[in-house]
Amino acid sequence: MKHHARRGLKAVAALLVSGMLAFSPLSQALAASATYTVNADKVNIRKSPSTDAGIVKTIRRGEEVTLVSGSLDGWLQVSYGSTIGYVSSDYVTLSAFSGSMVATVIGADKLNIRALASQKAKIVKVVPRGSVLTVDQYEDGWFHVSYNGAEDYASAEYLMLSVSTNVTEPPAPDPTPVPGPDDVSPTLLKKGDKGEAVVLLQQKLIALGYLTGTADGTYGDATVAAVKAFQSANGLKADGQAGQKTLDALNSASAPARPDATSTPTSVLKNGDKGDAVQSLQQSLITLGYLTGKADGSFGDATEAALRAFQKASGLKQDGEAGAKTLEALSRAVAELTDTTLSKGDKGDKVQTLQQNLITLGYLSGKADGEYGSKTANAVRAFQRANNLVVTDEADQATQDAIAAAVKALTNAPAATVLQKGDKGDAVQALQRQLATLGYLTGAADGMFGAATRTAVKEFQAAHSLKADGIAGRETLDAIAAAVKQATTGDDPDDPSVLKKGSRGDAVKSLQEKLISLGYLTGSADGIFGTGTISAVKAFQTVSGLPADGVVGSKTMNALNAAIDKKNNTSSEVLQKGDSGDAVKSLQTQLITLGYLSGRADGVFGESTKSAVKAFQSANGLSSDGVAGKKTQQAILDAIAKKAGDDATKDEPASTTLRRGSTGSAVKAVQSRLIELGYLPAGNADGDFGTLTENAVRAFQSNNGLSVDGVVSTKTLEKLNSSSAVKAEAPVISTGALASKIIATAKQYLGCPYVYATRGPKTFDCSGFTYYVFKQYGYSLKGSAYLQGYNDAYPKIASMSALQPGDLVFFNTIADNDLSDHTGIYIGGGDFIHASSGGGHVMISSMLKGYYYTNFSWGRRVLNYRSAGRLSLHPPAAAGRQCRLPPAAAGQNTTPAAIHSSGWGLRICGLPRRLSVSAADSGSSRLHLPAAFLPQPG
Repeated sequence: MKHHARRGLKAVAALLVSGMLAFSPLSQALAASATYTVNADKVNIRKSPSTDAGIVKTIRRGEEVTLVSGSLDGWLQVSYGSTIGYVSSDYVTLSAFSGSMVATVIGADKLNIRALASQKAKIVKVVPRGSVLTVDQYEDGWFHVSYNGAEDYASAEYLMLSVSTNVTEPPAPDPTPVPGPDDVSPTLLKKGDKGEAVVLLQQKLIALGYLTGTADGTYGDATVAAVKAFQSANGLKADGQAGQKTLDALNSASAPARPDATSTPTSVLKNGDKGDAVQSLQQSLITLGYLTGKADGSFGDATEAALRAFQKASGLKQDGEAGAKTLEALSRAVAELTDTTLSKGDKGDKVQTLQQNLITLGYLSGKADGEYGSKTANAVRAFQRANNLVVTDEADQATQDAIAAAVKALTNAPAATVLQKGDKGDAVQALQRQLATLGYLTGAADGMFGAATRTAVKEFQAAHSLKADGIAGRETLDAIAAAVKQATTGDDPDDPSVLKKGSRGDAVKSLQEKLISLGYLTGSADGIFGTGTISAVKAFQTVSGLPADGVVGSKTMNALNAAIDKKNNTSSEVLQKGDSGDAVKSLQTQLITLGYLSGRADGVFGESTKSAVKAFQSANGLSSDGVAGKKTQQAILDAIAKKAGDDATKDEPASTTLRRGSTGSAVKAVQSRLIELGYLPAGNADGDFGTLTENAVRAFQSNNGLSVDGVVSTKTLEKLNSSSAVKAEAPVISTGALASKIIATAKQYLGCPYVYATRGPKTFDCSGFTYYVFKQYGYSLKGSAYLQGYNDAYPKIASMSALQPGDLVFFNTIADNDLSDHTGIYIGGGDFIHASSGGGHVMISSMLKGYYYTNFSWGRRVLNYRSAGRLSLHPPAAAGRQCRLPPAAAGQNTTPAAIHSSGWGLRICGLPRRLSVSAADSGSSRLHLPAAFLPQPG
């Protein structure tokens, strides 16, 4: 629901701006219009700015709409003939503009205002995100803007038109007056909202005695508590949200002041006091569990003792008196306890329960970590959509109840004792979701027991020593349910020895002291297991190879004690070549986790460990000497802690059979062994079983006389870990590994200023940035975005969905025949890194929607062209093996193009210009690729 509230706030801002323009003596002169052209095959005009709103008209590519009033969270209110409605700004492009209107900086933290409409022009001013400019001219991607009396130019790429004053007929008067200083805007306001409307709300609450302090425009816990108190005093539903009824009551001339506000607005409540204020205090203490009985309005010894207990737990002065700080802390605590809606940023047991339920239902994968992030929000939205609920990023009480009911139904299902191929219905769907949670099944749970479901059941049965017949009988169903429970829960929360969020006492204090000693926690040990302690525990667990769930059970505590003992017995802070022991082994384990070192941690600091340390230092801006001093060791710990969030979400497959799509530490162990044997490039032990890992497994199976299916079964795993495992005949060079290094290098320049026609090392333009980064790896790109974009030496990637990390991406940002005006480096996940003229520096932007989505032209694959260094054979042969060529190819000197004969095609990329191939006695040819022939970057 938060985004709806924010839209309401933006609408209020738009009304305020349009009101100022409408009553300005310049309003007639400022009349303006903006025309947008549809850039998608078809676009729906909707009744309101939401994909859930009704469709009033559908328009096609190339048709035009006119901006009517403004933009709301990426939506434009437009007119199309006599139709007025809303379209997403992602699917229309500004094509014509006249007059004067308002634009807001939304696409960059800082926007350069230039003397002329050119990236080469002098920067005359820099304005921050959110700044409002007046624009009166548009040409070739540039607006002529007015800001604080100055008139210059700004890139339209980073501006969103906010409101137009050009209407053919005067609009009917808005029945709602523009908010005055004593009025609150009529819209829904709630926790997390910000802006002028919140300021007005807070001012009213302060005037009535429900809120103390200043009106800061941020709807936080104190504002929630104040609204609840007002609602309670006025017979309204006390939910802490300022809806229409609450706002009407606040705006009313007869709005009552807080009962205790007129007599003692700033007084301290203490033993002996009586009245409504005391009763409110007692009710808060009862709600929080510090006081029992009834709130009688009489401040006695029991109330004082309860207050002291609350103050101790909250780190406040334990004087037993309710001053401003204590009352504010009470309000926050009550608001947190009574707010049942869960949303992004929330943490704790309620979130963890929600996640466990979503995992059980198959909407969420990974571990329930108790932190409401984007993955949880997406899962909630998917559930809401599938169950005809209002689709938002938040889990309100209705959504939580529906999820709990679905889990209960799933737990009680299936009614049948046997499920098998051909069955249909809810019981099958429940089974499929459980198998998906465990990683045995992909795709939608459609409720139809087909071949894929039968295969998944067989694999689960084989992994759990059950009869692998693909029939889910009672024994199999019980085993699957138990595996799901084990996969989605951590330590037993009812075990009193387990420490988690909310725990208090000496045991927590001792835990915190250990975390402080090891450098995972700052501050003092207060004995309260809060958010900071959770983060510290997760970081420690990640470094120690434990599930990062933020809960301290016996394994985590034992690891902590061992780390403390190790710290106390360690005298040296510097590790370097020649050293050995547990400290070196720990360092090696960390480097393997980060992908800088392959093989096993043997505790001996040799040349490979030194190289790994140097690589890490280089990638993280440290002195690259290969010596792990205090700074380097701390940077490694920080990098692992940062990686904790990703690792914590990866599920440990219950099956001993690993295949594409499997994740977890078992996959990472297989990858590490494949790296050690030369089948997988270093840096790819990420716990994610993808195409690269599958190909490496196939190559290993082929070389070791196993069935080549790319699946790590028990036989493959046994052979992989045996001393007789056959190593790869030639090293493998990975484009992916090189791309990761290039992206890491590019990120080192984040924030460097944009300066036209510069190529680094401290300033860049867009093509200068890509040129400089790739130059460090031996690639010589051309000198402009145009030349790079139209360089057919590199394969063209037409579809955004086909992009891979390390690809160059190009955009049409100027209205001319040249479609390659801007360039950057794709880093994955829909993001790219680039030197932005409008943003003024090197930054990361999204291509998934908005300006760059609309203006994307194509990509170019540089790395596959030069760095693959591998053979591509048709029919395919395993990478790194001896490859037989037909006699017709023998003895020929070839360029790195192709040899075609008898149905065979050979492409040699990145190898020397000429390569001799000689015939073997057998009448066929063998082509050997010694390591010296394989190209190195640069």
